[in-house]
Amino acid sequence: MVDTLTIDDMSERLGRPRVVFMDIEGFEIEALKGAHETLRQRCTWFVELHGDATLQRYGSANHDVLRFFPADRFTAYVCREDEQTFQPLAGEVPRERCFMVFVPAA
Repeated sequence: MVDTLTIDDMSERLGRPRVVFMDIEGFEIEALKGAHETLRQRCTWFVELHGDATLQRYGSANHDVLRFFPADRFTAYVCREDEQTFQPLAGEVPRERCFMVFVPAA
């Protein structure tokens, strides 16, 4: 057995974050399910997505991340693994490993 905390638990204990960096080896979507209150705050999120093949082990896919970051509340940026810069998300979330940043809308 391992003690765990949700993102909301961590926010409650440590204070409201300005930035959340998520690299949870494919479990990011599950972790976001425990972040309802933190997602309501004005906070920037950096999320490493490990690709559909990895997330599939947990019943998810990369595109599922968008459920937590609606376009009317966040601007999404993506950087593919083989790229060096973030670009505004235009179209679909890549199916392979990538990095995403979600910035609160103004």
